[in-house]
Amino acid sequence: MTWIISENRVDTFINACISTLMNCPHLYPVYIHHQQDCAYGAIVPDLPGVHSAADELTQLPQKIREATALMYDDGTTLPPPSLITAYLAEPQYQNGFWMLFDISPATRSSPAR
Repeated sequence: MTWIISENRVDTFINACISTLMNCPHLYPVYIHHQQDCAYGAIVPDLPGVHSAADELTQLPQKIREATALMYDDGTTLPPPSLITAYLAEPQYQNGFWMLFDISPATRSSPAR
């Protein structure tokens, strides 16, 4: 499951979806940045070292799952996700947008080796 959240709708989205988030413990906030003629970059602030890029926005969920599998391939339990609001004021997360990605053990894929 992936949701795209526009910058001006974050508060509305969070208020409307708190109950959904509480029932989906594996939805991680992912910061997306993009410049014209460049790939989409993705950072998972809750999972240090997990980041990826893709030419198409639709490719990012799989790329993030692969990056997560690379960083946590030893079976380490993932820390719980934070709410997006935890990162909104941080300077490195400006001028982009947020998505929520399901990074549960069932959806993580093993990376190609």
